[in-house]
Amino acid sequence: MKSLAKSILTHLSLLAGLSMFFTGTLHASDSTNLPCGIGITVSSSDHVQIGNNATWTVSLTNSASSNRTCVVNLDISAVGYNGEQWTNLCWSTTTNVLAPGGTNLITQTATPNDYADWPGSTLRGLCVLEIQETNDVWLSVSETSFTIPTNTLSISPTPPIPVSGIVTAQVSYLNPYQFSLQGVVVNLTADELLSTNASVAGCEFQIGTVGTNQYITATTNFVAGQSGTGHVWATISGSNLTAISTSCDVPISE
Repeated sequence: MKSLAKSILTHLSLLAGLSMFFTGTLHASDSTNLPCGIGITVSSSDHVQIGNNATWTVSLTNSASSNRTCVVNLDISAVGYNGEQWTNLCWSTTTNVLAPGGTNLITQTATPNDYADWPGSTLRGLCVLEIQETNDVWLSVSETSFTIPTNTLSISPTPPIPVSGIVTAQVSYLNPYQFSLQGVVVNLTADELLSTNASVAGCEFQIGTVGTNQYITATTNFVAGQSGTGHVWATISGSNLTAISTSCDVPISE
């Protein structure tokens, strides 16, 4: 709770449209009907595949008998692997006067251009709603994580692999961004079970520039040294691309 509170306060301090000090009531949830008659629901993309947009949507309704002036601050920020806010990617402030029975829909989208080069796998959305007539302030914090295609790293032949057998590890990754990736490097690493001298083995491939909708590919072989479950890791990085990592288990038979 302390880290969440810290995150909320950090976000609030960055939203110029909202005073840190108010005399009304503070509410927090993902969906609610406020006593003033405003209903609000915040929804977001979930488990977005890298290269796609991540979108937050705010839905407002007014069931009161009079107008309500709604100020919505919607902020999307990148979150590092340690859970700390890394940077603000995009934000907006929208003011709507909702008549009785009125509705409104507000969206904010983080595009691949926004998030390609930050070190993390999560985006955090903060929505802050202020009702001017009643001084109610409502907020919601939600997160969405990124995934990569499951076939980015493949192993052949199909395990289990016999001891002394050859294991081929292949990376195949389509550049999903609408810009070229620069200085691309692929690392393929295997643990001690996939080595003849019981040590970690690996190869680095200097790929260079990869255009949009072009594939990044790399292939190498490892030797199954002892029985058990070995592991292969693949990492793709670049000067304008945060490292993308994935792994595979490799069962090895006697």
